[in-house]
Amino acid sequence: MEPILISVVLPVYNVAAYLERCIESIVNQTYRNLEILLIDDGSTDKSQEICRKWAEKDSRIRHIRKENQGLGMARNTGMEHATGKYICFFDSDDYVALDALEQCCALAEREQADVVTFGFCSVSKTGQVVKTRTPCPQRLVYQAEAVREEFLPELIAPDTARGKDSGLWMSAWTSFFRLELLQESGWQFVSERVVLSEDLYSLLNLYAFVKKVAVLPKALYYYCENETSLSRVYRPDRYARIKDCYDACMAVCRELGYSEEVRRRLAYPYLSNTIAAAKQISQSGLSWREKRRYLESMMQDSHHRQVLEGAEVGRDTLARKVLFFLFRKGWTLPCMLLLAGKAYAGAAIRRGMNFSLSTGNCNARGKIGAY
Repeated sequence: MEPILISVVLPVYNVAAYLERCIESIVNQTYRNLEILLIDDGSTDKSQEICRKWAEKDSRIRHIRKENQGLGMARNTGMEHATGKYICFFDSDDYVALDALEQCCALAEREQADVVTFGFCSVSKTGQVVKTRTPCPQRLVYQAEAVREEFLPELIAPDTARGKDSGLWMSAWTSFFRLELLQESGWQFVSERVVLSEDLYSLLNLYAFVKKVAVLPKALYYYCENETSLSRVYRPDRYARIKDCYDACMAVCRELGYSEEVRRRLAYPYLSNTIAAAKQISQSGLSWREKRRYLESMMQDSHHRQVLEGAEVGRDTLARKVLFFLFRKGWTLPCMLLLAGKAYAGAAIRRGMNFSLSTGNCNARGKIGAY
């Protein structure tokens, strides 16, 4: 019997410096029966040439050129062309472990799971693994109501009220999906140009249809920072988009009947995004007066104060608790000094990077330019 076909979707936009590395990690997988969809989202660098070259070299690869519409729409284009039993969405400036797809497929088949989720390693610009995040939830298989009631809250955020972190990560690139589930539900990614944290919003919608999830307690994905990571350019609409994203996610929870625990966990990505915005302000080239004005406006916003007051942060990290104290007091100067310091960089918002530090792609990590 022919091996199960797996579809791998790689959205591509101006990542010529990293694209070869990513494609090589896919074509050299120990699992061979793949269709690799390079969705060229209107690249203007040499990415198009690289995609074309690989499509000619490997019959499993298809190069699909489209007009630029952003990451979410590129992923949807990949879904439209996919024919595998399973599908995954990786970012084309990252790479994956060579046995990642073999492990995911074996687990999905053994458990008959709709979704397999796994961990990742953060890789510095010099190529060093600087952090490994491995899932360690209470159980490795969730099904029926447990998917919504137990797994989904842990996927969204750690439990800062009780000081528990399952190590799960709410991102498309740490997930392996049964394609039929996505097709039958009519589910698609929302555009990051519409909703700031499109993975969070999109996956919230998807888990209404998921019946079974299997957790692979290994780090199989390599998220790579590059020279354009963590932009210090503050965009004036940043905080408004953070609020809109939170409100949109809460609306999904009400519409789909998600539990109060799911809604409670959404405060974490919201506050992480707020910290990220405050950090961008503090490290930007704005004058001190402008920085102070932006921070004061954010701290005094009734929406922000309402979420912050209702958040249970008793067992959160010390750095975040200090920041939340400063936010509540409206003390802008200490806040700017803390966030501008290199010693703080990343530690307080490491988890929050999943919910967009970038000024381009609002999916994940703070990468800009392409997505």
